[in-house]
Amino acid sequence: MSGTETSSEKEFHLSKKQVGTLALCCSVLFLIAFFWNFPIAANIDSLLRKQLKQIRGCNLDYNSVDTGIFFPKIILKDITLPSECFGRTTLLPDLNIDQANLTFMGPSFSPLGITLLVSTKVAGQEFSFYLAQGLSSQVIKTSDEELNLGKLLKDLKVPLKAKGNIRVNFRAEVEQNRLESITLLAESSNLELPAQNLATLQTPELNLKNFLIKINTPQKNKLNIEEMILGDQNSPVRAKFSGRVNLISKSLDLTGELAFSTKLKQQLPIVDLFFNNYSQKDGFYQLKITGPLSSPKPMPR
Repeated sequence: MSGTETSSEKEFHLSKKQVGTLALCCSVLFLIAFFWNFPIAANIDSLLRKQLKQIRGCNLDYNSVDTGIFFPKIILKDITLPSECFGRTTLLPDLNIDQANLTFMGPSFSPLGITLLVSTKVAGQEFSFYLAQGLSSQVIKTSDEELNLGKLLKDLKVPLKAKGNIRVNFRAEVEQNRLESITLLAESSNLELPAQNLATLQTPELNLKNFLIKINTPQKNKLNIEEMILGDQNSPVRAKFSGRVNLISKSLDLTGELAFSTKLKQQLPIVDLFFNNYSQKDGFYQLKITGPLSSPKPMPR
């Protein structure tokens, strides 16, 4: 009897590796069964739509929601992001996104909660950012994301033709569904405007090269344009501005200077006529730009 028992024990003995493999297989089968039978997508959809309704002035919508099994993931499809979500004027249309993947990346400590990686396509280009979700606050952050500016403007139906890439660093903090702060750095080293008609003026090709803008929010409902620089020493147009944008009245108040190359002035004689009453400093016209975002007006300073 003892010999038989020993033989049986050997026959059914499993190594640690085999036990681990079996446990892993059981866990995977359990997860598959759980996702297959439990309506997790429907529950996420219900919860998400409830949360989105609480966001004031931004009726973000989507068609459907799905989930991923092996990597914790939420998939949103046919997303509509209204222009008012960014405090835009009616000049720009809503942003439509085919799909966005929200992947769980681990815990967040500031704010205390979870971190999601949001991956999508903007104007047919890969774009991603991190979303740290707390109990009543969110932090949105992207780092060194690069986009083709021409494709982006075309997709947003902006009446401006451009070539070149723009690199974006962005951070936004939201507290109890209210935007608390924004910091933005966008820059390009190969910006070019093809020949086109701008405000009834036929402009030649403008190889501007450099562009940089820094934005932050020192106060609620106000954007501080810390610095906006266009062109370099060899560019046909050079500019440097700073100032404020009021998000409530959708108006701006910028102060800066603007210069044009001799060649461009010869191509567009109207430049000297338009800036005839503006004072100059080191070859730069001194001016202010004020008024509504939809129709800003330059004036001497």
